[in-house]
Amino acid sequence: MREEVAVGTYFVVVFRERRVPLCPSHVAELVKSGVKVVVEPSKSRIFPDVDYAKVGAQLSNDLSPCDVILGVKQPDQSKLLAKKTYMFFSHVIKGQTENKQLLDKVLDLNISLFDYECIKQPSVASL
Repeated sequence: MREEVAVGTYFVVVFRERRVPLCPSHVAELVKSGVKVVVEPSKSRIFPDVDYAKVGAQLSNDLSPCDVILGVKQPDQSKLLAKKTYMFFSHVIKGQTENKQLLDKVLDLNISLFDYECIKQPSVASL
């Protein structure tokens, strides 16, 4: 039985998109607490790969060992992994027609999806 929790991050190449779901300092805290962090390599991200490697992240295109996979933008649907937990801005809550295909894929693959837009605090509209 595997006891170690693994968190992965993916990066979507979109014009001028450089945001990340975890900064290297966050990765360092997770690694220090015993979480395995896998970061998908990217030449476009705001933080270079070496910054993640220095704090203990594993650089890999294979996120299949990860329990939770974090991103900012919607991932490439062909890369979604079945029965995983994902967190990203999915925009499916808005019922937009262009996002229906993503929601269908998430449901077909039995994915647990946490849309950042839906994470709220009582005193704040959204985080």
